[in-house]
Amino acid sequence: MVQDNKKFRISLNMAEYLKLSPYTAPSKKLLLALIYLQHLEQEGWPKVSISADGTKFTYDDKIPKKHFCYAAQLRSLGLAPNSKSSKFLEQPVEELLANNVFFDDLSLTTGRSSYLSWHFGRLAAPLMTDMDTYALMESKDIAHCNSDLDVVLLTQISLRYKMRCPSFSLLTADKRASWKLQSKEPPSSGDKRAFVTKLRRALQKWANLKSCRLVAELAQTGCAPGITSVNIRISHGETRWSDDQLRKFHPRSTIIDVGPKTTVGF
Repeated sequence: MVQDNKKFRISLNMAEYLKLSPYTAPSKKLLLALIYLQHLEQEGWPKVSISADGTKFTYDDKIPKKHFCYAAQLRSLGLAPNSKSSKFLEQPVEELLANNVFFDDLSLTTGRSSYLSWHFGRLAAPLMTDMDTYALMESKDIAHCNSDLDVVLLTQISLRYKMRCPSFSLLTADKRASWKLQSKEPPSSGDKRAFVTKLRRALQKWANLKSCRLVAELAQTGCAPGITSVNIRISHGETRWSDDQLRKFHPRSTIIDVGPKTTVGF
């Protein structure tokens, strides 16, 4: 294993997949934890060739190995810190296998020392090998992901934090992503109030944890009232946003503007 500095990388492609995939928060947390533990194995991600029709994937060099970790390790990463069993792994393992994109094998062995075995497969490698743009993650942040929205904000903020004028769409894929997942549906008019409350709380959490200002636009650019897109801008001491630029949106947009430990405006 490599010396553990508690940091690991995920690619832009993986960040976008986590943003738009239908997996629940426990499954996304487990996936992040396994990517981190895979990093500690110092195995790297193999190169994979994809056939012209996109149906065949073959390894160009080494074939990744199968690994395992104790359930206690995953508890310590915040997947279920108060649990005394491995039951917290049953649902995410079942979900990851039911809609299996990443694993040749994923199995939970229960008992006195329960452990999880995993073997990333041919579909995981293409998502992770392109590191031209990547998110530098800290393993301690996995514990703070209590919802799907938390996973998305963590990975997107980490992906874009060092950009000059960082921003991202919450519901659609980055144009640079090689995997084009279907965009998420905006919340309906009836769900807007609950969505705004949930988003504001999540933004405040990550503004505090990452010491940045987050400005979200809930755009209404359709032909009738209703949210059409959600766009988020990130500001801190190293970014180049002016205050006017940071808050410049369509006049019908709802804006949520939060900074560390305080709400700047709403």
